[in-house]
Amino acid sequence: MAPLTDVGEYGRAAEMYAWDRNELRKKISKLIKKANDAGVAEGSRSPRFEKHSNSCIRRLGGGYFFEWVHACRTSCETCYYYKLFYVRIMALPAHRRVAAPMVGCSDLAFRLLCRRYGADLTYTEMLYADRFVGDEEYRQTYFLSQISSADRPLVVQFGGNDAPTLVAAALLAQPHCDAVDLNLGCPQKRACEGLYGAYLADREHWPRVFAIVRALVDALAVPVFCKIRLQPTLAETVRFARGLQAAGCGLLAVHGRQRGSATRRRAGPADLSAVRAIKHALRIPVLTNGNVRRASDIEAALRRTRADGAMVAEPLLRNPSILQHGAADRPSLRHRLLLLLEYLELAAAHPPPELQYARHHLSWGLGRDGAGARLRYKHVAQLVDAPALREALTAATSLHQLREVVTELVQRLDDAEAARVSVHEEAARSVGTRAFWCGGVVVFE
Repeated sequence: MAPLTDVGEYGRAAEMYAWDRNELRKKISKLIKKANDAGVAEGSRSPRFEKHSNSCIRRLGGGYFFEWVHACRTSCETCYYYKLFYVRIMALPAHRRVAAPMVGCSDLAFRLLCRRYGADLTYTEMLYADRFVGDEEYRQTYFLSQISSADRPLVVQFGGNDAPTLVAAALLAQPHCDAVDLNLGCPQKRACEGLYGAYLADREHWPRVFAIVRALVDALAVPVFCKIRLQPTLAETVRFARGLQAAGCGLLAVHGRQRGSATRRRAGPADLSAVRAIKHALRIPVLTNGNVRRASDIEAALRRTRADGAMVAEPLLRNPSILQHGAADRPSLRHRLLLLLEYLELAAAHPPPELQYARHHLSWGLGRDGAGARLRYKHVAQLVDAPALREALTAATSLHQLREVVTELVQRLDDAEAARVSVHEEAARSVGTRAFWCGGVVVFE
């Protein structure tokens, strides 16, 4: 085995994880022995890992990781160092603008739409680890049917509290993703009942959480991420985040709010100063999540927190183009409707697990707000009554019928704009000018 002191990049890795070199050497030796034992058990004629020449080691130390390892056809100790540290720590997928995991909404078609409009990285919706392992139909419906080579890099998020089950689930997902995420931020009532998400992040469960992360890191060849909320105090949050980092977490997404109660999960704006403090305390990349309502808020949040990237959730449902550089803070209604048609086109090629996913996207995109008698679709309030639109969305039994609903709204918008131009043309004739519709306003010449 090449002396670790000869490979400078792993000194960086050791510093990043606050490991001394002797501890790092022990960890690598233990993992290599485990892999070699597995190779012997599989009947391999030779050990799985072999030494490379000194020239290879020098090239590794010189930083030629990608060019060399991808060209290498043998599996050796040095390659394993690369896999263990460079892939997990230094070569994480791009994560400047990230589409958050959203249950019932992060289907493949929507993720592909987000990528068209600026998303560097996308997450699947949270998958239940126990069902993912034990229910093949669940795994096929909610995961295998929702993956594509065009949707990479991809992070698969799992919810659960049992290390062996989470490891088994992650190993099944690993061939199809670029990282695995442990959900430690879900505040919903069902997370409380199942002891996962933000409820697993209570201080009494920290040892279990750190053990889960360590188990995932030891078992996987892809990075392990975590998504958290704030603890009751900033000091506790920093301590928890550092514990995750020490356990092997390669990237941490931080929602800048505390968990709240199971029925009231929002209490004012996200605390971006807390996110900044967490970023300052860690050596791994940190994503800020919260306080993004319009496109310009993304760069503002990044500047304020100094985070490595911004993760966007609900605002992305209202405007899937929000992650695009230069996106308008107030997109036009026509732009919103065309985005919905674009989503439905992608959904026709990549059907979501259930039609309800598409209904959700249309409701969000049309500006659904309130419920019952107070329900309204604020973006199209001038075109259609809320009860009629809700009935049309509910009655639709196919993507084609949902497309017809949006197409009808586009036609109504065209008619409304034509009527406006007609009125202004009539007024313009009386003063000897000409009017036409341009970019949402009437122009006279």
